[in-house]
Amino acid sequence: MQDVTAHFRGSGFKVFAGMIASDPAVEVWAIPAPKGATARFATRMNAWAQGEGQPGLGYIFWREGEEGGAGPLAKNVGVERTEGIRNQLGVNVGDAVFFVAGRPKDFITFAGLARAKIGADLDLIDRNSIRVLLDRRFPDVRME
Repeated sequence: MQDVTAHFRGSGFKVFAGMIASDPAVEVWAIPAPKGATARFATRMNAWAQGEGQPGLGYIFWREGEEGGAGPLAKNVGVERTEGIRNQLGVNVGDAVFFVAGRPKDFITFAGLARAKIGADLDLIDRNSIRVLLDRRFPDVRME
């Protein structure tokens, strides 16, 4: 997931742009969905989000012949901003990106669930391996 708030600030997508303008704590996060650029997948994700008590998930597709982006958000933010999102995330033709917006403290749990659902539904998770992340900064306690 990445913060893509700057691409929506002052954009033609009034829902996100209005939220950003009215509250400096609002952010828009992008959740890439490699090879997820189908209307069927977007419909399933929106139905799932609504089942989780959310209004849905905004999305942009990058499909063959629609490299400038496709979908309701792409039409409202324009090609330049859509390409900025694509470049920031490194998505390719055939990929989709889903978006959540608001105050991160209010949507972070849902965003994590959405990322996990996308990974599971698109078979992006290697269920036969275990990976460990060691964060050497934790705990960052210095005794003096």
